[in-house]
Formats: sequence, structure tokens, C-alpha cells
Amino acid sequence: MLSKELKKISKSIVAIDEVNEVDLDQVGIYLVGQVEPIIKDLESDWEGYSDNIEKVESQSRDGFIPLTEGGAQGSFYVDLSSLEGSGNLSSLPEKAVKSLNKILENGYSYVAKDFYKDHKEEIDNLGLTIDDVDYHSLYEAGAGELAESLSNIEYEFFSDDTIILGVEIYLYHPDNSGNPNKGKYSCYAYSYVNWEAPYHRHIDQFEWVGPEHIFTFSSVEDFQKKIKPVLNKLKSELS
Repeated sequence: MLSKELKKISKSIVAIDEVNEVDLDQVGIYLVGQVEPIIKDLESDWEGYSDNIEKVESQSRDGFIPLTEGGAQGSFYVDLSSLEGSGNLSSLPEKAVKSLNKILENGYSYVAKDFYKDHKEEIDNLGLTIDDVDYHSLYEAGAGELAESLSNIEYEFFSDDTIILGVEIYLYHPDNSGNPNKGKYSCYAYSYVNWEAPYHRHIDQFEWVGPEHIFTFSSVEDFQKKIKPVLNKLKSELS
């Protein structure tokens, strides 16, 4: 009987040793190296800019208490006006497309009304109305300069409307109270699109968050094996 109990205790000690041997700092460094090419590729595909790829902070300091044991984050910006012009807007998640199209519709309407007030006589003389205040209608009416002026104003109007596309991957120690799989090393990852410009606060109305990807791991090697299909999914969700 005692022999069986000793065997159980021995197995438990081995399991604890296996869990405790994972170097999460090493995992975080590895993650950054894996996230960087994904963000770079997506940034190029979306004609984005100002990418930011970094290791998630995991050390406590004055005014900051980490909720996780590290991980990696990667993101980049895309201008709404450029996104619409390139035709890529429709490739975003449906929630983002609907919201951004509404923002564009309201913005163009506002600019058109204002532009008509400033150029009423010229537009009326062309036989056009306020409903015709758009680049193509003005250009086809022979008012190329007016069309270009309107286009510049529209571009400036939407200049602060930026979109962030990114991925976030967090690591959890078995003892972390926020661990989705308490008692085991865990990884929690997701992709997102945020259009709450210009501050990009996390407000549900202006953000799409992809499906959660959660898994446990027992070593650095185990993590490296399991994170690869997750990274592929995160990239696919933003492609």
C-alpha cells in the first residue's frame, strides 16, 4: 500500500518538474520572431504602415501589474481612404465592412453638402445638384478642377480615420488566476480589427475580435509545435 502511494507521489513530482521547466521568457522571445514575418506580410498585402511588433511585458513595475506571463503582440495601421481606394475594404470582416461603409457614407454626405455651399453657383451652372457632388459627376461635367478639389477635401476629411489590424498572443503560468486552463501552461491567441479612430480604444461597436485559440503546452518544444497552426489561422483571419 505504501509502495503504491510513493509511486503516486513520485509521478506527481515528475509532473510538477515537467510543468515548471518551461521558460516562458524564452517562449515569448520565440513568439516575437514568429509574429514579425506574419505582420510584415499582412502589412504589405494591406498597404499598411507603422507596424509594431513586441514582446508582452511580464514584469511588475511602478504603476503596472501584468495579468499574464508574457507573449507577443503585432499590429499595423491602414488608412480608410487608401483602403477604399484599393478595393480592399470588402476583404475585412463583415462587421468592420458594414461599420466602415456607414462612416464613409456619412462622411461623403457631409463633405458634399459643405462643398455645395462653397461652390453652389459653379455647380448650378453645370446643371448639377447637390446629389451630383461627387468626383465622377463633376469630372464628366467638365469641371476637372472642382472634381480634384473635392477629392482633396474628402481625402483630408478621412485622414484621421485609421484602422488597426493585429494579433495578440498571451502566455499563462499554471498558477495564474486568469489562466483559461488552470494548473497547466496555457496560450491564448486572437486576431482583431479596430477602427475606433483616432484613439483605437477597445469599444465593441468599433472592433472585431476573431475566434479564440487556446491550448496548453508542457515544454518549449511542445509550444513551438502547437503554435504553428495557430499562427497560420491568425494570419488567415486577417488575409
